[in-house]
Formats: sequence, C-alpha cells, structure tokens
Amino acid sequence: MVMMPPLERSLLVLSVLLLLLHYPVWTKVQTQLDATFSSAISQSPASLVEFNVSWCTTCANATDIVEKVSANFEATGRACAFFSVDAEVNSATASAYDVQLYPTIKLFANGRVFDYEWDLTVEKLTAFIDRKLSPSPNALQSVYDAQQVVSGSTGLRV
Repeated sequence: MVMMPPLERSLLVLSVLLLLLHYPVWTKVQTQLDATFSSAISQSPASLVEFNVSWCTTCANATDIVEKVSANFEATGRACAFFSVDAEVNSATASAYDVQLYPTIKLFANGRVFDYEWDLTVEKLTAFIDRKLSPSPNALQSVYDAQQVVSGSTGLRV
C-alpha cells in the first residue's frame, strides 16, 4: 500500500468532490421511448424534452445543460419534468413533433408545445422555462393569487 502525504491526500479528495459537484453522477432527466412518451409528459404540468441523437456532439453539450437546469429546478422546488428522447431510436415521437435538427428542445406546458430557439445556456434555458410557466396577468383571479406568485409560493417566478 502506498502512503500518500496528508496534503496530497486532501487535494485528491477535494479534486474528486469538485468533479462530483460539477458532473453529477445521477440525473433527474429521464430517457423516454415512443411507447411511454405521451404518458410521461402528461404526468407533469410542464415537461422539457431534449430530442437528440447519439452521434451528435452538440447534443452532448445540450444534455449537460439540460441536466444542470433540471438540477436547479429540483433544488428550488419548481415543477417541471425533464426528458431526453433519442430521435433515431424513437423516430415516431420525433416525427410526431416535427424534429428535424439535433438537438431540438421543446417545452410541453399548459396544453401547448413551445420550441426553444436561442443560444443554449443554463441561464437562457431557465429563463425560457420560467417565462412560459409564469401565469399571464389575465390568469390571476385575485390579489391573493398575485401575492402567491410574487412570494414564490406557487413555484413560479415573476
């Protein structure tokens, strides 16, 4: 057994911890198949879906960003499910939603489908989801409703 000096051992442990924080071992982004897609997205009031293909390097970067956004949503208690669909394997689902480029990101919320079309960053994707999930002023029925949104009690942000 090789003995490591305490300082080197501490630096090694710190490096591993930093890697784990930056690259989570687990993810809340669920993989979906054609057979389960409709059921999965109907289980949550909002679902973000990343359509990708295995050979696409840009898709790998998008997956990392979607996973970070998913972790942020979970940490703050905001309601949105996150899914990944391999468009080659699940061509029926990709075709049903007119997916032709990879990655394609769509938000299913309030009975509608929204296409994400900006530069993909954690901040911009988070803002896109928040904007689409925020109630319109017409949806607020009372001062109490508005206070709930402002205070963050609804899981939505203004």
